Amino acid sequence: MKKNLFLMLGLGAMLLTSCDQDIVNEIYLPGGGGSVVVTDSTSTKQLQVFTNLELLQPAVSTRAVDNQWELNDMIGISFTGMINNMKFTRSGGTNQFVSANKVFFTDTDTHTFNAYYPYTANPTNDLIEFQVPEAAVQSEQKVNDFLFASGAASYANPSLTLNFTHQMVRVIIKVYTSPEYGFTTNDFAGSLLTFVGYFDSGTFNIKTGKVECSDESVTTYYFGDPQSDHMEYTLYVPAQVMPDMTLQLSNGENFVFLTNDTWKAGHSYSYSLKPVRNTLEVISATISPWTVESEKTINGYE
Repeated sequence: MKKNLFLMLGLGAMLLTSCDQDIVNEIYLPGGGGSVVVTDSTSTKQLQVFTNLELLQPAVSTRAVDNQWELNDMIGISFTGMINNMKFTRSGGTNQFVSANKVFFTDTDTHTFNAYYPYTANPTNDLIEFQVPEAAVQSEQKVNDFLFASGAASYANPSLTLNFTHQMVRVIIKVYTSPEYGFTTNDFAGSLLTFVGYFDSGTFNIKTGKVECSDESVTTYYFGDPQSDHMEYTLYVPAQVMPDMTLQLSNGENFVFLTNDTWKAGHSYSYSLKPVRNTLEVISATISPWTVESEKTINGYE
């Protein structure tokens, strides 16, 4: 019994003296209990998380703040049997994310970690349900800008680099004024842009990054953000066949825009719309020459 005690103390001393070295210590348990792999606990062997946002091609402004993380952004990271939906928070203004609990490698295997944004504490069956906001201001539309990434790390290489890509579709619609058709910015005040045959809800899987639409399409409307010469709408929606659109002005006029496009995940689409009013216009005024008939005699009666 004393020999085993001295052996364990000796191994403990070895662990302490080798703390700054990149080694793996295997301790054999007494009584045929197998072995335990113990890594050193220096910061170099702690899981380190670094992130970036992948630029779309062609390069466009992604998210509401141009490919940049916002202050205190949070992501969730998972690896089966090691961590499950652990929250990591952006460290200051860097691209590194840290967790309240440290994660140390307990073997020498290379592990693939999945990560997503925005972090949700308790998703149901790994699914986050979403719906595109209707009457929300434009800055709140980015709530559904789901991101996903996978990356590998190990005891030998504990730095995890995550390259996030967008899993939704960003749609930018600009309705421009057309003075030649009688439209000014005042005509757009209070206008509604309606999507017809449109999927505005679904689920996002935090482990796979997959976005699925709901079973039934809807007809719903959005308020835009008035600009100097147009009304602008920015939406984050699930991938789908582009729905038809109807613009309804506050005076009751309706304009239909028939579309033919497919929205693919991770892409940003921009459209410029221009309503055309079917007004009566005098486009030509001419005088036809006289048609001369032969002279006729008409008898008069008293």
